[in-house]
Amino acid sequence: MALVLESAYLVQIFHTQDHKKGWKYILIPGEDAQIMGHNTRLSFRIKGYIGTMPANQVALLPDGSGNFILPINAKILRETGVRAGEKLKIKIEIDQSEKIINEDLLDSISFSEIAETFFNSLSKSHQTYFSKYVSEAKTIETKTKRITQCMFGLENHMDYGQMIRHFKQKNN
Repeated sequence: MALVLESAYLVQIFHTQDHKKGWKYILIPGEDAQIMGHNTRLSFRIKGYIGTMPANQVALLPDGSGNFILPINAKILRETGVRAGEKLKIKIEIDQSEKIINEDLLDSISFSEIAETFFNSLSKSHQTYFSKYVSEAKTIETKTKRITQCMFGLENHMDYGQMIRHFKQKNN
């Protein structure tokens, strides 16, 4: 049976005085992470609810002092109506599910032995960067463009960051 953490935490802003800048997060004490059965200083994935928003495969990041940081994106803040300085309720547990790689990306990669070999040499987390980039496209045109960019990057042995920088420089 999964061990569930249910509590409310203060939404904080990382290193900024301007509330419009800086990313938002909640700090989860190490003791609370242990409630879910996690007792190391390594990041891990959770699932459940952040406010009213369902969450899957969301990373809890160690802060170096035994506590964990849960990044809070703008969509969650909009949907919940919570602002920095206010408490946000969460109900989470450790997510042991396997990360799913975008099928369209995998199909495209299968046509290039170079891209496929390089992609398979990457860690699961780096494969996920490419997958998420394709999956988050809102139109078929954008998805096609992103798959094409991924194919170029993989065939040229670029990791995700190198690929993004390459196309950003090309557009400037």
